[in-house]
Amino acid sequence: SMDLAVYIWKKRIPLLIITFVAGIISIIAFLMITPRFKSSVVIFPTIQTSVSKSLLMNDYSWNFQEFGEEEQVETVLQILKSDKIRDKIITRYNLMEHYGISPNEAHPNFKVNSYYEANFTFKRTEFNSVVINVMDADPQLAMDMANEIATLVDTTFWEMRQARAKKALEYVQAEYDSVTKVVAELKDCVHGFNKKGII
Repeated sequence: SMDLAVYIWKKRIPLLIITFVAGIISIIAFLMITPRFKSSVVIFPTIQTSVSKSLLMNDYSWNFQEFGEEEQVETVLQILKSDKIRDKIITRYNLMEHYGISPNEAHPNFKVNSYYEANFTFKRTEFNSVVINVMDADPQLAMDMANEIATLVDTTFWEMRQARAKKALEYVQAEYDSVTKVVAELKDCVHGFNKKGII
């Protein structure tokens, strides 16, 4: 340890200069960094089932006001990470311009998507809730985007269910039209027998 102390004492001037220069560079870098603000929203997924159906059931063991389990949390996380929500936020808040990305430069969509992934995080908590974190230099914009994403979860989920219901309606309508056609043919057949005097 004495040898180390002697060595440091001999090299004290270069070490002081390096420490001073590193301190100056750190201060300059600190002043050049734009401060970013974090906005967080916590959402609790619910069990996705028909409330009216649960109220009409004779078995009252299930509470429609319960929060969702692991499956519902994973569904919400997948919706949050979907391209649909990402593209809506990028378009609605014009994030390409906000992040200083020119549409004419090389791979602008890749760059804005990279910024999005760096500044928007979604994670599950130990209490089966989902935290939406948004980082931005503008605190008001960070808050608005976090709240907008929380709203878009419900909207996107509703749109997905509506699309599935529309497809089901198309199948039911096709089946209904087919049965209606058969009934009409049977009525024509019976009407033909009636004309021949067969009751």
